[in-house]
Amino acid sequence: MRPMRLLTLLCFAFLLSACGGGINTGGLPDRVWPPQTSLQELRLLPGGNWQLTVRLTNFSTVSVRYGTMDLQLQVEGQMAGTIAISTDMGMGPVTAEPFAYTLQPDPMAGQALRAAIAEGRSLRYQITGEVTALEPRGRWPQEFQGVLSPVPGLTDVLR
Repeated sequence: MRPMRLLTLLCFAFLLSACGGGINTGGLPDRVWPPQTSLQELRLLPGGNWQLTVRLTNFSTVSVRYGTMDLQLQVEGQMAGTIAISTDMGMGPVTAEPFAYTLQPDPMAGQALRAAIAEGRSLRYQITGEVTALEPRGRWPQEFQGVLSPVPGLTDVLR
């Protein structure tokens, strides 16, 4: 009787271990999703230029090597200018990287920023354009709306 129980137990253990083959134990499946661009910081420089920190977020579950960001920036409905960043940077899965960019803004957008800073209020912005990847190859349209707020203790900085 004991050998029969042992054989039954071994068969049951074998069948149970075979069922585990369909379970994904290696993490997330490989997916490439469109990235997102946004502003992390806008700093008004002496002379009127803006120092931007452009944030590129990789939502993919795989590493992506990005090539270019061709973006248009609007603040308070006013066209501020074009952001053109060329890079050959690989980004790990589900990560974000900041890119510094100096922009000479359109005068109307410059006035909108100075008014927001003087009044101590937030500034609405919109980014449109395209991001390209070198590997895996891809092109993704961009459209993002956000708000930058004054930073207490830092003059002429919005985050």
